[in-house]
Amino acid sequence: MPAYYFHVRDHGTLIRDSDGIDLPDLKGVRDEIRKSVLSVLQEVHAGDVSRDREFQIEDAFGRIVLVVPFRLAHAPAAVAC
Repeated sequence: MPAYYFHVRDHGTLIRDSDGIDLPDLKGVRDEIRKSVLSVLQEVHAGDVSRDREFQIEDAFGRIVLVVPFRLAHAPAAVAC
C-alpha cells in the first residue's frame, strides 16, 4: 500500500508528518482526512478554527494529492476529490 503524509500548514509554517500512513488509494485518504477533521473539531472549538490552517496530504513521491482547509471541519462531507 502506498504511504500518505498528513502535514498541517499553520499560518504559513508546514508541520510535517514524518510517519505517514499506508492507505490503499485516494478513497482511503478521503476517509482518513474525515477522521482527522473530526479530531480537530473535538480538540478545537469550531469558532476557533483558523482560516490559515489546512491539511496538506502528500503521497510517497512528495506530490500533493489533497489540500483541506481546517474551516471545512464545519462540513466534513465537503471533503472530496
